Amino acid sequence: MITGHENRIIEDIRIEKIVTRFTQYEYHCNHCGVDDWTTHPELPKEGLFGPVISGILNSLHYKGNIPFERLSQISGNLFDMKI
Repeated sequence: MITGHENRIIEDIRIEKIVTRFTQYEYHCNHCGVDDWTTHPELPKEGLFGPVISGILNSLHYKGNIPFERLSQISGNLFDMKI
């Protein structure tokens, strides 16, 4: 005989590394003589990391007071991303 029940909600996150390759091309404008590179809206203007990992590491450093050396270890251990 069932005398009661309980519902439990368990939350977790999935840590999944996503690697995207962007190919950029250098081009020369024959009209104005400027040399430039193609770009893509999702390609960060600088650096090697996307907005999610950058946001996580910035939050850990500035709000969690975690030094850069420890962030480097965390990034390697948790995300398989060497900094």
